[in-house]
Amino acid sequence: MKGSNIYRRTRNWLLYGIFLFCVVLGTIELCYRFQVIDFYSNVFSALNTEHEQEQEQEQGNKEIVLILGDSFSAYNQCYVENLRNEYPNLDFVNLSVPGIGILQQKIILERKLKTYNPKYILYQYYVGNDLTDIRHPINWNTLSFSRNLYWLFGDKLLILQYLNWKLGSLRTDNKSGEAIKSNSFSQETYNARSKTFLQSDSLLLYNQVLLKGDAKINFEDWKSNMNELVSSMPTSAKMIVLLIPHCIQVNSEYQQRFTELGAHTKNIPIAADYPILNEIKKALPNSLVINPLKDFIELDTNTSFYFANDPHLTEIGQTVLAKTIIQQNIFN
Repeated sequence: MKGSNIYRRTRNWLLYGIFLFCVVLGTIELCYRFQVIDFYSNVFSALNTEHEQEQEQEQGNKEIVLILGDSFSAYNQCYVENLRNEYPNLDFVNLSVPGIGILQQKIILERKLKTYNPKYILYQYYVGNDLTDIRHPINWNTLSFSRNLYWLFGDKLLILQYLNWKLGSLRTDNKSGEAIKSNSFSQETYNARSKTFLQSDSLLLYNQVLLKGDAKINFEDWKSNMNELVSSMPTSAKMIVLLIPHCIQVNSEYQQRFTELGAHTKNIPIAADYPILNEIKKALPNSLVINPLKDFIELDTNTSFYFANDPHLTEIGQTVLAKTIIQQNIFN
């Protein structure tokens, strides 16, 4: 009898604990989705120091360009700085955050539109992972249980992705920094996140470039969310989509590197025109889609646009990206 009571109390406390955890997690999730507080205020402040100073001095007389992007746009030496230097008459407000995608960007924009009335919104899309940001490639055979579990719940609960990003931003990885600075490609030291994705599905990049398999399904979700984002914009604002290619689309040497990392790169064309580009144009007929891939293919002859051990753009790559945008004469 006594053992039965202990079991009952233990079970009840366990159920209460699970219930309380779910309530707390659900509450935080709602706070995140409605951006009750500015969860990314530190990032925005770091990326827009000059903007905040100019707002005080000029009282916001400039026309505003909002930038929505991920890690390709979320640091101070990226293409955004080139645009600021080229167009001093415009106020480029960078709302980019590393590791986020359309689900988070939609939430961020909705909150920021209460503060800003932009003339342009520049949305940065990265071919390498913007579709996996919607639904991660779970694979119970090749990935750890914890990784699959995190991706499974993280796709539903955005707060889990935020907490993971927050914890990651507190860590310092000297090894990773040294690998990025290296000019020599190495399977061992290449970006761990990229290798994890390829471990889950060797066809991942192939499918995302050519819009096949799960990527095709994820793209339908991306379109739906993107239409919601566009509908939240002021009617006077112009949407610009900046399509950043994966390095395997640029030349055969990059493709060879990713083949060695385990990616299926056969039949991925090195051509400026490709399926995901055309589908985005169809999905957003009233938006300007900027495709820098032609410039990358023509100019990146010594594979210097992307880091040797990381899929991000180098300073040279970011400069060429900025030039491609400027050549569109959008802001003149």
